[in-house]
Amino acid sequence: MINIVYKNYNFGSIFKLSPGLYFTNNLLGDYDCFEGFGRCDNKCVFCCDSDSSQYSNDLSIKLSSLSNGKILLCCGEPTGIKDIVKTVKGLKHKYATVAISTNGKKLADLKFLQALISAGVNELFFSIHGHKAVIHDSITGVKNSFAQSVKGLRNALKLQYQQGGFEVAVNAVVTVKNLSYLKAYLDFLYKLGIETVNFDLPVPLGIAEKSYRRIMPQFSQVALRIEKTVESFLMRRLRLFVSNLPLCVLNRIKGMNYSLILIENREFVPLRCNKSSINCADCINNRVCIGALKKYVDIYGDREFKGRMKWPAERALS
Repeated sequence: MINIVYKNYNFGSIFKLSPGLYFTNNLLGDYDCFEGFGRCDNKCVFCCDSDSSQYSNDLSIKLSSLSNGKILLCCGEPTGIKDIVKTVKGLKHKYATVAISTNGKKLADLKFLQALISAGVNELFFSIHGHKAVIHDSITGVKNSFAQSVKGLRNALKLQYQQGGFEVAVNAVVTVKNLSYLKAYLDFLYKLGIETVNFDLPVPLGIAEKSYRRIMPQFSQVALRIEKTVESFLMRRLRLFVSNLPLCVLNRIKGMNYSLILIENREFVPLRCNKSSINCADCINNRVCIGALKKYVDIYGDREFKGRMKWPAERALS
């Protein structure tokens, strides 16, 4: 799970920025992906799926570039896949780790959750996007979704405490709707017993392509909120991961220390850093940083991006 991955930086996707804070440009990059497209009963404003036609009974596995015996059930809502328990049992014959990315609503049924765990699920990634129903439900577009998801999360933590054998983490997509409440959000999860949280940011695909301009927060404001949030959790056993945020913006946070050169495939448009007049390709962090999409720059411009210039010798090696 994440609490194992972050200790081993050889995976090439995660590294430490400061105590309790980690940067990742591909948190789940070493998992094969089981794309089941189970029907989701939420209508999240940031969803990367196009519409209901995306749901299908056709099941496929997308292989990772790494072979670590781990698979993630994702796309749509995996708990909505027909015969999901049977599917998990089949995957368990091949994979040591079977993870599910879920909104957690169906896991409010304790017997169903127990069946998944007994079948072989040993990692659960819950998608919860606010510390209160009014925030979470406004993002998921479904009334009472917060109550159901939190009940599912509590059930998972209860079973984890009682029998162990699996890990629980939470993911939140940061939008303009929940940006101001990140500290309260982490405090809420911490009191529940969560130790691993990932903050992600919207990507303009699927449904989110239409809502992107309305929901996407400014990178620098996200970094500022994270800085204030991290200060409050430094002495606690909370691991905070940040995805899809350019490193030059994260550098605004006090105490940041990043110096890792990695090669990652990126689908992001290179930017010209405004004040230094250099291209992202000339930045020392180019091979690990996600950069930023053109659609983002169309909204906020490029003034907040400040590349770190490479020395000539480094450029020759790029």
